[in-house]
Amino acid sequence: MIKKSILFILIIISIFLYGCGEKETFVAKNRKVISEKGEILIGVGWPIAGNGESFKNGIKLAEKEVNENGGVDSKKIRLVIKDDKATITRGLQVAHEFSENPNIWSVIGHRNSYISLSVAGVYQRNGILMVTPGSTAPKLTSLGNKLLLRTIPSDTYIAQNAAKLALRSNLKKIVIYYEKNDYGLALANAFEDYSNELGISIVDRRPVIAGSKTEFRKDLQYFSLLDFDGFFLAGVMPMVSDFVNFARREGFEQPIIGGDGLDSEDFLKALDTNIKNVTTVSVFNPEKKSDKTRNFIKNYIKEYKSEPDMWAAQAYDALNLIVYALKNSDKKTAYDIVKYIENMPEWNGASGKHCFDNTGNLVEKDIVVKTVRSGKFVILSEGVINNE
Repeated sequence: MIKKSILFILIIISIFLYGCGEKETFVAKNRKVISEKGEILIGVGWPIAGNGESFKNGIKLAEKEVNENGGVDSKKIRLVIKDDKATITRGLQVAHEFSENPNIWSVIGHRNSYISLSVAGVYQRNGILMVTPGSTAPKLTSLGNKLLLRTIPSDTYIAQNAAKLALRSNLKKIVIYYEKNDYGLALANAFEDYSNELGISIVDRRPVIAGSKTEFRKDLQYFSLLDFDGFFLAGVMPMVSDFVNFARREGFEQPIIGGDGLDSEDFLKALDTNIKNVTTVSVFNPEKKSDKTRNFIKNYIKEYKSEPDMWAAQAYDALNLIVYALKNSDKKTAYDIVKYIENMPEWNGASGKHCFDNTGNLVEKDIVVKTVRSGKFVILSEGVINNE
């Protein structure tokens, strides 16, 4: 009970500071991009132990390549990586630890929106640029934070494209099955709203609470009584792979469309053999005809002896975006960097083009549609999904 009370107080304080825009601390006003030791320190907050190895690999590869090519004006990049353990308590602790280091001026993180919403105010108050490659909650970029960039499309953007994909696939009666957390709920709501605009019927929607076989069996028994032609699955690992496997074992052959929570090597590895008709709407195309994409994949395989997934590319691009801005802007403070990024022409990374609006939100991002075949992702399309 004491731990829960402390957590509640920490969350309330963080939200209060974020919402009220409290004045910057002394450290924030004097925080410089280049440390006294002549290096550029960047924090990384991510759930490394929880399916986060590819993300760590991607960002370490970017750090290695940047430094081997002279760094930024001969200054080396040094990453300070901390595992936020996918909890608000640890996420707030990590944010305060980064803030107490006067040489950290930017943080790449966090993956989970519920953490990012809690820590963004801490970073802003302390003059730290937060670049999140993973948090998709629409609310995150609507709170007026001037030191926040999102390098992944929001839940709204992903869900709208998933609904357009369903319509294009002639799926007009959908069951929404979503993980009961911020990510799953936001994705499910956005998908339902846009589906209604497109004339797609939402036959039913149900939350996943425990993600157990007992829960799956009970829900699927109910779904078997319904007339529907597809699932929309809104969740992350391991729930998404567990449900796909269980549904197929129980004889449900309807197409399954999911968000970017399905786009990972961990998802593929967890699937039963011969799983098919499972499609994800995501942002990384490893077959993209781009030198940056080809070189990233080649160097990643050479370094780690495995194929990179979306999270590896997201990490790699996040650091390279910051480095690009450092090399081309007046880099005195985090404010100079974010202003440059928001106003620059499009920047292209391993995952494609990046453009930002004045709220720090990623816009005009190409959508990559992938389907599972023979234990691998096969690219179906990349670009804008039309309503037809």
